[in-house]
Amino acid sequence: MKMAEHINIGKTVFVSGLLLLFCFSAYAQKPPRPVTITPVATLSFGAFYQSGAGTVSVDYVGTRTWTGGIIPLGSHIISPAVVRLTGNPGTRITLTLGPDITMNGDGGGTLTLHLDPATDPVSPFVLTGGNPATVDLHIGGTIDVPAARPRGLYSGTFTIIFNQD
Repeated sequence: MKMAEHINIGKTVFVSGLLLLFCFSAYAQKPPRPVTITPVATLSFGAFYQSGAGTVSVDYVGTRTWTGGIIPLGSHIISPAVVRLTGNPGTRITLTLGPDITMNGDGGGTLTLHLDPATDPVSPFVLTGGNPATVDLHIGGTIDVPAARPRGLYSGTFTIIFNQD
């Protein structure tokens, strides 16, 4: 009878030792590298003339569309916002776009900017490639143009929250 008890104790010690070894292995791993964020291009709607209220949109590809009394003018920069994310390969990123913002004009007046939830890549996404891995995130938006908008350059700052898993 004593021999059977000794065998059970040996199995328990062996299993406990494996669990302890696993805990130390997990503890020894390095923490993930934080994701770095670098602005590459600003969201630019180009120049336009207006005969009434309307909207101007630039999607994540850089295609500009308009509605209402907006008349687009050529030969001006049109681009989505581009943000470069760099981090460990396999890092999963989920983004949350901030609320609508008010853009202020240099000649007075304001415009409202709505960020487009359709982004490239689509959230959530995984950083892939070399080490470190790099992804360029493209974001578009739409501005509401009121009928009595003063002429000028309009600018503002928007918020994007990046969560990494």
